[in-house]
Amino acid sequence: MLFVLASLAFVFNYFQQQSDKFTAPLQFSAPYLALAVVLQTVFWINAAWCWGKIISLTTSARLPLMVSVSHLALTTLGKYFPGKVWGMAARATLMKQQGIRINSTLLATFHEQVIFLHAAVVLSCVLLAVLVRTEWAWAIGLLGIISIPVVMLSQDYTVRLFNFLVPKLWFKDQFESWRSIPKKSYLLLLLAYLGVWLLSGLVFASIYFTFFGADLNAELLFAMLLANAVGNTLGFLALFAPGGIGVREAVASGILAGFIPLNDAIMLSLLFRVWVTLSELLGALTLLWPGIRSFRA
Repeated sequence: MLFVLASLAFVFNYFQQQSDKFTAPLQFSAPYLALAVVLQTVFWINAAWCWGKIISLTTSARLPLMVSVSHLALTTLGKYFPGKVWGMAARATLMKQQGIRINSTLLATFHEQVIFLHAAVVLSCVLLAVLVRTEWAWAIGLLGIISIPVVMLSQDYTVRLFNFLVPKLWFKDQFESWRSIPKKSYLLLLLAYLGVWLLSGLVFASIYFTFFGADLNAELLFAMLLANAVGNTLGFLALFAPGGIGVREAVASGILAGFIPLNDAIMLSLLFRVWVTLSELLGALTLLWPGIRSFRA
């Protein structure tokens, strides 16, 4: 509870800092806003399914959908703390209360982050190739596709290396060997997380068409998807920036500047940040769901 309240304080502080930047006149399209709401809902369902699938592969637990959403809500709230790991730590604490061991949670989190970021890299490489259409861009797109079997096969060696090193650095009696995810399941989860990234990008684009009254075209839509994927990934990797604030907006605005006016790109990034934060707060309401507290794996 203290963690959630502290996270809300960080979110409120962010809103106060950004409130004076929304000065430009905006248009409004109800159909695109409704589309953004639908896409955001499907995004949460897809992301929660991915987490539940990973848990089922790494433990014997079967998470109800609302429980999976509550786990994701904790991690999203925690990203507003510097360091990015506090949400995962809070999730691990909740899962321990629900009967899932810390070692199993760490294993699931490891696979979650690897596949999640891998999907972002694959999508970004392919979108770059489609947008730029030069030899070097096509080469990057090809590398993104080649990375799928490479990473899928190399996870076995990564896990073996981990199992070899950790017992030498930690108490052997407290260590349980990690295992890799079956290759078919990895591919399924990669496709599902590609869907998560595409849904996030489509929400990003829907916010733009909601408030800026632009005409829809394929090139602009691909640019929106690329800007969202690259911006979110680099914002996530920027451990010094709580929630990726500043990094995500700067990267996304820089990519979009070649397709829309820079001022519109900056405003869009801020609007999307507000949208994402509000959706994360709504997702956090699942933590108040009675079934969440009483669930036992």
